[in-house]
Amino acid sequence: MSGLFFCRCDQVYFGTFCNLTRQCQCSTDLFCLSPSICVCPLNKFGPRCYLQRSTCQSTNNPCHHNGFCIPIDDRINLHRFICIRKEGYRGERCQNISKALNKYNPHQRKIILKKIASGYNTMTIDVQEPFSILFTQIPDGDYYLTVLRERFSPSEYIQTQVSPKHRCHPVLDLFNETFRLYKYPRLVKYYSLLCRQDSQLICFYDENCMCMCDNNCVSNCFQFNNTMQYDCSGKNLCYNDGRCFFNNETGPNTFLCVCSDCY
Repeated sequence: MSGLFFCRCDQVYFGTFCNLTRQCQCSTDLFCLSPSICVCPLNKFGPRCYLQRSTCQSTNNPCHHNGFCIPIDDRINLHRFICIRKEGYRGERCQNISKALNKYNPHQRKIILKKIASGYNTMTIDVQEPFSILFTQIPDGDYYLTVLRERFSPSEYIQTQVSPKHRCHPVLDLFNETFRLYKYPRLVKYYSLLCRQDSQLICFYDENCMCMCDNNCVSNCFQFNNTMQYDCSGKNLCYNDGRCFFNNETGPNTFLCVCSDCY
């Protein structure tokens, strides 16, 4: 009967039925992986985590502007550390204000409307501003990753093709029922799993982000609104139920009306 089940024990217990108690030899307030393996917190070290580092203490943070201090695991020099700086600061100890990051600039999203003439399957788009990613969306339908590049070249002519393999899938369509029950913060942790499981997957999106699978089968996501109402942010300037499009979601200066039938 013992081969029909198994018990997953808490860290202080072991045995087939988790009925044996481990005698942890580690210091308190840490994770005891086994009686002889201790996982130390950042401020402690040693085989049993009894030794305490003098750097990166809450009362002695060498990082400026509330930077996050992480001690380096060096047995020779116990005072080495690195600083994880917050946005808007730079320098080895986060001591300098970064002018480039002093003001947050979200990525720009521009909208271009094009119609494909009857009997044709091609269209030409002229873009004056530098861009990195181009998505094609069928009205009220799917997104397709059309162009992806790291560097903008002026006067560049790009010829590409949109096919079903370029489709960006809703992320919940890619997970099974078990994953779909997870809360959003937990579900996001498994996004890279989708890229590793399907080498043909190019992009997918959720209610907050658009994600793309890179060459290392890792998901890279950025903020993306896929529930736009196309009513010019609630200030529809079009008549007779026309749909209002801003040319730029983050800093619009013009708008365009797509008319309903007979107008």
